Amino acid sequence: MQIQGSTSTMDLNRRQFLKKSSACLLSGLLPPYVAMAHSHSHIHNIIFGFGQTGIGSPLGLGICHYLHQYRYQFKNRPGHHSETAALLVKKSSPNGETILMAKSPTMTLYPYIYKHLNYQVDDFQPLVLLGQYTLILTVGPLVPLTVKTLDEYCDWISDHPQYRGIGFTNLKSPANLAKLMIARNKQYAFNGIAYAGTSMIIDDLVSGNLASALIISGNGHHYFERKILRPIMVTSAHRFPSLPNIPCASEFHLNDMNISGWYGLMLPKKTPGNICNQLLSQILPMTHTDAFHQLQHHLKLTSDIFEPEQFQHHIDKERIYYQTMVERYDMDTAFHA
Repeated sequence: MQIQGSTSTMDLNRRQFLKKSSACLLSGLLPPYVAMAHSHSHIHNIIFGFGQTGIGSPLGLGICHYLHQYRYQFKNRPGHHSETAALLVKKSSPNGETILMAKSPTMTLYPYIYKHLNYQVDDFQPLVLLGQYTLILTVGPLVPLTVKTLDEYCDWISDHPQYRGIGFTNLKSPANLAKLMIARNKQYAFNGIAYAGTSMIIDDLVSGNLASALIISGNGHHYFERKILRPIMVTSAHRFPSLPNIPCASEFHLNDMNISGWYGLMLPKKTPGNICNQLLSQILPMTHTDAFHQLQHHLKLTSDIFEPEQFQHHIDKERIYYQTMVERYDMDTAFHA
């Protein structure tokens, strides 16, 4: 089932909130050091291929708040599962004025499950990794408080099969892969419910219309703090640094599961080295500030920052993992079923 969203006054209010909250979190940053010579004559853009819900937009807005003297502005360009944004940056001039803020599935999973992509991973070059996240298997008020572990949840679902739906965004996503892994290893036919946005998933969890969901860490944190939403497991192989008290996949014998993700800045492939170096000289000082670490903490992102070579190595390693999982779990068939 695909649930579609719409633009409303609530969306506008959320946009205003995201801008305000990100600006407040980064208001203590010192001004940037030295601008590129042409930076004051043009508006530069950081393009994000997803909507305003979730943690990506506050992260991007926070970066642009820091880079305001370079006139960078953050733009959401959702469409065709982020392909719209990727193509916009791919076709842009390689002059550092248009940057893609990528979310990892677009570069590491999509190439193995979409039969036709109008961009390739090699069309881009990594600049800096901004933070890593994981997925949380989350239950809402519909599930009794006595259910605290994955095995207990599976037992409860067996007794209440009408609630076997697990929500997530996008059928062709790491979250659906995680759902399929859980289903195969626990021998239960969970039903995946694809939503158009994270906020709708959380609304359905809180209101009791949905029993469980796989959501990116950092979303709905105030509901977790009030114990309205409860975490069962993170999908990383080891306990996630930002969420050390939540059991990880290997603790429930899901030995293949090591699903996490990242947000990072990427440039068109042919961007000259001197422009890359100038951009790094602007961005890297930000990643070492207390204000940026505070933003990461607020969004439940890890604090690891990778420079281009490390970032590229991380991408290559993650691509190998997803290629292996697509083959092992016959994911291409599953995603198209």
